[in-house]
Amino acid sequence: MSERHDAFWAEFFGVSATDLRTPGVSLGRHAALAGYRGVWFFLRGARLIVSAPDGWLPRIRGAFDGAPNPPALPNPSQIDELFGESLERWVGPAFQGALDVGDFRPFTSPHVRALTDADADAVAAFRDACGSDGWNDAAFDRAVLFRAGYFDDGRLVAMAGFRTWSATAGDPCVLSLPDYRGRGCAKAVVSHVLTTAFAHERTPLYQTLESNVAAVGVALSVGYARYANQVAVRLTTDVPTS
Repeated sequence: MSERHDAFWAEFFGVSATDLRTPGVSLGRHAALAGYRGVWFFLRGARLIVSAPDGWLPRIRGAFDGAPNPPALPNPSQIDELFGESLERWVGPAFQGALDVGDFRPFTSPHVRALTDADADAVAAFRDACGSDGWNDAAFDRAVLFRAGYFDDGRLVAMAGFRTWSATAGDPCVLSLPDYRGRGCAKAVVSHVLTTAFAHERTPLYQTLESNVAAVGVALSVGYARYANQVAVRLTTDVPTS
């Protein structure tokens, strides 16, 4: 696995790259997640990284005294017990992928091309067809770079874009119309986005729920490896209330 991915995540969490490669638990205040009212549990091999607001660190530290070795992501009952009434919701487990250029297996199609401002009407029609929930779940309001579309008889039926996480890293976000899923459209537009991202020397990440088997399959099919799994917890308070 590329050292670039280790370097990105080490900076993201404020840990050392060596920590990512050794067993144990790292608990610390948010670095790149500063301002996020919630907690990330990030499991990379046998290293569990817990990123949290300052006010929650003592409670979480106490909960992880005597944690199993190797550590594991918390289960739903552990999350409920740890955060209690301050728990708003939790999401996961999520797949975190990493892709090196040497492992990239692009899937090309003559139906795919870069999107431009001239495609605004096609994108608007695609957004309407997908619905606001689908569009928002795909994070397209943030995935604005390197956008590509799959066209069928002039109609935009699948779309991908690159969501920026830092100046050097980000991940592709993708969505297809229901009738076009399972036909390689998503893989083709993701491949186009990643080809452009590599040309701009970006480090490709990939985040999706493990339950989204199709999206994980797209990642693996173009060469991604599983880098980590995570659970994200959103809270209603900056400190425990009880």
